[in-house]
Amino acid sequence: MEGGIETDDLKDFNHALAVQATSEQVNAYNSMVKSSETASQDLQAFVEQLQKNPNTADVSRAGHSLDQAVEEARTDTKQFIEAFSKTQQSGLREITLRVTKADSEVVQQANRLDQKTVEVNREVGEISSCAKGLEQALANFHEQQLNLGKEMGISEDVSFNLSPTSRSITVENDPISVIVSGVITKSASEGDQSVFKLQLTTDLADLQQNIAEILRSRMYRQPRCGVRHLVRWATLTGSAPASIVVTQLHFERWGCFGLQGEETPSELAEGDGTLTVKLTPRLAQNGAVQLMPEVSRIDADGWAGELLRSQEQGTKLRDEIAQPVLAAVRAATDFKATLPELAQDSTTINKTEFYEAGGLHLVLDGTIRISDQQLKTLGDRSKVHLSAQGPSQ
Repeated sequence: MEGGIETDDLKDFNHALAVQATSEQVNAYNSMVKSSETASQDLQAFVEQLQKNPNTADVSRAGHSLDQAVEEARTDTKQFIEAFSKTQQSGLREITLRVTKADSEVVQQANRLDQKTVEVNREVGEISSCAKGLEQALANFHEQQLNLGKEMGISEDVSFNLSPTSRSITVENDPISVIVSGVITKSASEGDQSVFKLQLTTDLADLQQNIAEILRSRMYRQPRCGVRHLVRWATLTGSAPASIVVTQLHFERWGCFGLQGEETPSELAEGDGTLTVKLTPRLAQNGAVQLMPEVSRIDADGWAGELLRSQEQGTKLRDEIAQPVLAAVRAATDFKATLPELAQDSTTINKTEFYEAGGLHLVLDGTIRISDQQLKTLGDRSKVHLSAQGPSQ
């Protein structure tokens, strides 16, 4: 979400959260669906009994059992819908109307079957025809229940795309574009929580293309006396799970000689060296993504080699090289800029790694857990919002 603009995909996810079933509703839904299936089974038993002995009391008993099963299925469905929150009532209005319409068809077909069954002169063909009509009505009723479950995130995995969001960060006065996209997938319900899988992918191609200029600006040192250094070239690539920065530096050592105030700088030594730094992402205990910088290779001889291998200078250069990449990682993990509000504080990152695919990318795999209480809070907010708008016309 850039500049407060909500994409259609993000609206879909926010809608999914608004109508998300609580754990109590999941149990009620399963009971509702089971009663609907029982009604269909009792109808099949009625038809079989009708075909065996059409004029016996067994048919009447099977018909009575069928009536009870149909009524229970309808009652369970009505009670399930009546328990919706204000947010669910609004967000599920269309699918609820389809369920209600299917329920009306069940009532109509069930009444037709009852009328034919209680007639003194029963016509098996007519009863069978009515039973067929009820069978189709119950099948449609059951289908609409399943559609309702899908909409509420109960009975099917549903994925939502997070459209690419471009963010601009400044690294050494250079604006760098970081593009984050992602997928949120409903995976399961655990206790009183709804669980979503999250995968965020950050395109770091802009940082990759400008890494040499960024490091050249960041690592330029030209003191009058002492060690001077500058970056000749640098590259940034992915080598899953890490990223690799290779930097060639030119070093000069300058000494100052003469009386104080009249010292003259003089070059004492120079040399080139190439430093390869491996940056491996890891998760801190608080869930934040960190980078573990490690010097994996030094190509330099003489005084430049000694300088790069020294604990003080080598560590300092390693950390300076890591900083631009770390800045991009922090932008990628700023959930306030990429995730819906309800998910921002409910997200846990489980895994992260760099990879190369037409440019450098960082992928984050995580989990979003939304509790029933959070869903209730969301519903209460919407209720207040609806009240503020006034009654519908």
